[in-house]
Amino acid sequence: MSERSKLLRAVEISVPVSTITYLATQLDLVYRIPFLNDELAQAFDDYAGDLAGPYSTYFIARMFMPRAFQISPIKTALLIYTVCTARELLQGTFGIPGKTDPIDMLFYTVGIGLALGFDHLTKKGRD
Repeated sequence: MSERSKLLRAVEISVPVSTITYLATQLDLVYRIPFLNDELAQAFDDYAGDLAGPYSTYFIARMFMPRAFQISPIKTALLIYTVCTARELLQGTFGIPGKTDPIDMLFYTVGIGLALGFDHLTKKGRD
């Protein structure tokens, strides 16, 4: 198996895992994992979803967006990042629960960066 095939397979596995991670953090399921203490569960709940959400959303958007609405990978990433960041900045207003945390925006950046990086590295493998 070539390096590109291995990377493509890693992306194929990571998207469902990151989607499940994001959903678990949104539903507070991480507090039910027996081997996580409260502090670790809180950190995981706070930031794992912030990384996994944009990452999986990027690949889901790229996979399922109809051809007529396809936009470039950079524009897709910017759109997802903008929506995530706007939601973060609006927390506490308009009925959006929570408060703005700049570290959340850092994790959005990391998640989108990983998605763009993996997408770029695996692109030739899909073409």
